[in-house]
Amino acid sequence: TSAPSKQIKKSRRPVKVYRELRPAPYYFYIDRSREVDEDALAPLSPPLCTPNFVIKLHAILIREDVKNTIAWMPHGRAWKVIDPAEFETRILPQYYMQRNITSFHRQANGWGFRRIL
Repeated sequence: TSAPSKQIKKSRRPVKVYRELRPAPYYFYIDRSREVDEDALAPLSPPLCTPNFVIKLHAILIREDVKNTIAWMPHGRAWKVIDPAEFETRILPQYYMQRNITSFHRQANGWGFRRIL
């Protein structure tokens, strides 16, 4: 003769899990801003493919002759257009179909780039 078993009701309250707070940034990041690109002239897009926005932007940012117009920020995680007028007249026509800097910003936003104030 065994005792009747009781059914255990499961609680619907969420279980609190305490996590250790880590200092910012909260993601894993490797700072590669000081690393030298071994083959900076190697094509980033496959042969016979039109380079996309990001590949063209990288091609602009690695040019030494445009460092006074557009350049990487010192931490290496962002870039900045230093001289918008020069960028609009000299660089945009070489790489993109649009010649307006606001169109360039709109396209950068579409690729997930965000403005840093």
